[in-house]
Amino acid sequence: MRPTVVLLHAFPLNSRMWEGHREALEAAGYAVVAPDLPGEPEATFAAWARRVLRLVEGDFIPVGVSMGGYLIFELWRQASDRIRALVLADTRAAPEAPDARAAREETIRLVGDEGVAAVWELMRGRLLAPGAPPEVVERAR
Repeated sequence: MRPTVVLLHAFPLNSRMWEGHREALEAAGYAVVAPDLPGEPEATFAAWARRVLRLVEGDFIPVGVSMGGYLIFELWRQASDRIRALVLADTRAAPEAPDARAAREETIRLVGDEGVAAVWELMRGRLLAPGAPPEVVERAR
């Protein structure tokens, strides 16, 4: 039996970031779980990990981008015996540097003031900036 693939999204996104990946994994015969992670500042990664572990029976493969990768480290602390493999992308094991934390706090403020759509537009603008690879610019349009 194949392990379940657990897709853990980046902040400030939600599980929609995995739509294409989820479809491909399911077509390949994998069970997929892609939870929306809570964004409350008082929530802890330990609590998020317990929630994710309740969603998945048996062995699993967590795939995490950025904040999702942070969560994988906590999943490993709580249930390493259930993790068959893992994927860490654009993440880190060490605490954030002060400038990175300040940027994340600004994004939290933007989400609170203007919603997630404002962050998507900001990211889209960065992708369309001069010097971006043409294939990235095309997908961002």
